Amino acid sequence: SELTGVVGIGMPVPMIQMFAAPFVAEFHQHYPGIFLRMAEGFSALLHEWLLSGSMDLAMLYGTNHSKV
Repeated sequence: SELTGVVGIGMPVPMIQMFAAPFVAEFHQHYPGIFLRMAEGFSALLHEWLLSGSMDLAMLYGTNHSKV
């Protein structure tokens, strides 16, 4: 059975411009039933979104480690 659903991914502002399009294209080839919801923001905001559960995955830099 094919995987389906929505996955929220956050990336810092400069990174999303470089990585989002090729990442989404490659991901869609392997998992066509999963919709990626991409968001951009600064690391502190992305970290808050992870902690609140509104994002499933985020690329962060310059943040303190936390137990998520």
